Amino acid sequence: MISRRRIAICVAFALGVATLMIPSPAGAIYGGNYVKFGSYRWMVSLRLASSPNAHVCAGTLIAPDMVLTAAHCVDGHHQHDFVAVVGVDAPSWQAARKVPVLGFREPASFNGSADSNKDDIAVLRLAVPQTGPTIGLATAQPKVGAALSTAGWGCTGRPPSCGQVPSLRLKVTEQTVLADSECGATVFKTPRFYGPTALCTKGTGTVNGGDSGGPLLVGNPNKGFVETGVTSMDTDNPSKLYASFTSVPRERPWIHEAILALRAARL
Repeated sequence: MISRRRIAICVAFALGVATLMIPSPAGAIYGGNYVKFGSYRWMVSLRLASSPNAHVCAGTLIAPDMVLTAAHCVDGHHQHDFVAVVGVDAPSWQAARKVPVLGFREPASFNGSADSNKDDIAVLRLAVPQTGPTIGLATAQPKVGAALSTAGWGCTGRPPSCGQVPSLRLKVTEQTVLADSECGATVFKTPRFYGPTALCTKGTGTVNGGDSGGPLLVGNPNKGFVETGVTSMDTDNPSKLYASFTSVPRERPWIHEAILALRAARL
């Protein structure tokens, strides 16, 4: 069954090797494959400013100064609590620039204290616009049965305990979109936990401790990707490799409003 929680930020990865317990929500790929990072340079590693060498959550660069991630990654934190490493794979994290985050927005409808992943999405504004590639956002919901993929740096051990085995490089695993009817009480325990803004998938691997905020992707490294989901929930049963992602197409109006608000704010 799926755990009644968003992916716990149970492990942070200092320099891609050491692990640190964090008492609030984040995740990594169980199964899947390491990939050449050149096709994923819009990937972002989010860290607490107080522990800038420890990976907490993933995100994606959707504009030179904007990062998309999960609301549960930032919920309860101050606007300036984070820094970001942009476009760099784990082996180069130690020397990478830690870009300050000016602030973030999460939907007013997200309730971090409730067992629901409704509107589990957030946008952060970087203090320094980046010059690397950005990823586009999908405009249409993926169809049931669509073949997608998800990427992350989370731990690679068997879920749900994860084993605190850090990913030494970015990993990707293939996913298949399931119908909402397949993701009710038998998967997410109660329909209220699986929110109406979510996409449910099942794959040969799954997200794990450290992947929260990362992308669900349409496309491939040769032709390019668009982001159709944000990693929200993981499995607590390794024999049922389900995962839940916040739907980017459903959240596009809110994402646009959040970007405008962040750029207009005096942060």
